[in-house]
Amino acid sequence: TASEEGEGEGEGEQGERELDRDYYRAVAMQRQQQQQQQQQQQQQQQQQVFKKIGALGEWRPLFRYSQQQGEWVEVSETDIRREWLAQQHEVAATSVDRDITIATYNILFELYHGKEAFIYTHRRTPLAFDLLRKTNADIIALQEVTPPFLRALLGVDWIQKDYYVSETNWQTIKAGADGGSTIVPSGQLILSRFPFCVHFTSFSYHKCAVIGEFCLWGTRLSLPAVHLTSSISIKAVAQRASQLDTLYSACDTWADQHDQGTPKSDCIMLGDFNFDDEQQAKEFIRSDYLDIWPLLHPDEPGITLDPQRNTIARITSGSGRRRRLDCVLLCSRSGKWDPVSMHIIGDQPLVFYDTEADNRTKEHAPGPMTPKERLKADSVDFQNDPHPPTLSLPPS
Repeated sequence: TASEEGEGEGEGEQGERELDRDYYRAVAMQRQQQQQQQQQQQQQQQQQVFKKIGALGEWRPLFRYSQQQGEWVEVSETDIRREWLAQQHEVAATSVDRDITIATYNILFELYHGKEAFIYTHRRTPLAFDLLRKTNADIIALQEVTPPFLRALLGVDWIQKDYYVSETNWQTIKAGADGGSTIVPSGQLILSRFPFCVHFTSFSYHKCAVIGEFCLWGTRLSLPAVHLTSSISIKAVAQRASQLDTLYSACDTWADQHDQGTPKSDCIMLGDFNFDDEQQAKEFIRSDYLDIWPLLHPDEPGITLDPQRNTIARITSGSGRRRRLDCVLLCSRSGKWDPVSMHIIGDQPLVFYDTEADNRTKEHAPGPMTPKERLKADSVDFQNDPHPPTLSLPPS
C-alpha cells in the first residue's frame, strides 16, 4: 500500500542518515588524527631546528616583559631571527661603527650555611640593581643567581623596560644535570637589550653555563656566561679544565656550522673563572682567546676578590687571598671586535650605621630574614667596631 511504501522509504532515509553520521564521524576522526600527526611533525621539525643550532647546548626560551599583558612572555625564535634580519638591513644602509658595553657580575648568593646573616643579602640586592643600572650595559652576565634574587630582579622597572632575560619560570623547570633550571639551586643569567637564542650546558647539579647566541648587525656571536668550579673542591683544577674544554669545543662547533659562506663567528666568554692565580689563567685560556683585562691594563692586577678590603669576601673566602676571579675573553674570528676599555665595578665600600637606611633597603628585599638571622644582624655594633662591615658588592 501507499502507506507501507512510505514507511519503508522513511526507514531507508533514516538508515541513510545513520550511514551519513557514521561517515562524518569517520571523516572527523580522520581529520583529527591528521591534525595530531601534523602537530607532532611540526614539533619534531621544531626540535630538529633546535638541535641544529644546539651545538652550544640545550635550547631554552627567551623572555621579554609585555607592558600590555603585565607579565614576562616567551619570545619566539621567529621573532628573534626577524630582529636579526632587521639589524642586517640596518648594516647595509650605514657603515657607522657601533660600541657595545658588556658587564659581568657575581652577585654572591645567600647559600652560605650559618653565614647568611653576615652576607646581608637583603641589603645588597637593591644596591646590586642600582649598580647594574648605572653601568648602562647592553649585555649583562650574572653569576650565582638564585630564585629569590631573580624574582626581585624581574620586578625592577628598568629591566622590564629595556632587557630580554634568559629565564623567568624556574618554578616549572626540573632542576638537575639532565636539563633543568639555569638558576636552581643557583646559576647564571643573561640580560640583553638585543634578542638572542638561549642555550644551556650543565656540568653538574651545581655548575652550568648559559650561552647566548647573538647576531649583532650581521656578525654572529656566542656569549657563554660561566662560573667555573671554585677552589673549595679538591678536584677544582681538573674540573675547571674540563668545563673550559667543553665550552671551547661547543663554541668551535657552533662557529664551524655557521661559518660556511657567512662572516666568521666570534665568541665573548665572561664570568667568574675562579682561577687560582695569573699563571693558571695563562695556562687555561686558549691562545686564540684574548684576556682583555691584562691586555688593556698590563700593570694592574685587576683584583675582583679582595678579602683585605671587603668584609664579606673575608667571610666567604676559603683562602683569604686576593685574586682576579672574573675575566672577559674575546675570540674574534671575524676581526670586527676591538676591546676599547674595561674597568671594575662594585669595588667601593658601603657602610650602614642607621636602622632607617636598613628599613629602606629591606623594603626591596626578595624575602625577609628569619628572626634568628635578624637577631644576629642586629647584634653587630657598627659604631664601635674598629673594622665595621664594609658592604662592598663583590667587584667584577
